[in-house]
Amino acid sequence: MGKTDDVLLTRAVLRSALQLGAEICIPARLTHAELHADGVHISYMETGQSRSAHAKVLVNATGPWVNHTLALVTPKQPLRLIELVQGTHLIFPGELTRGIYYVERPA
Repeated sequence: MGKTDDVLLTRAVLRSALQLGAEICIPARLTHAELHADGVHISYMETGQSRSAHAKVLVNATGPWVNHTLALVTPKQPLRLIELVQGTHLIFPGELTRGIYYVERPA
């Protein structure tokens, strides 16, 4: 079993992303994403202004709003069948080659 402090975890992820060259836009709202062979063109709203960026990948970590976010992507992406439960589930392609990876937060 594991237990996390969501605030500390979020701050650690943000610090790591900044150290790796990410730019943080809070608050921001995705308005459109266009997938290309060389990455993704992202359009978003930040502080009432329309902005855009280019990235190698787009990670859709929007939880129960996953299909709302997918609807903003071109070319059209298949919607996901989701079950609204508490918790976070990350799915990555590939297979585990060693060990078992499992974290659970009690109540």
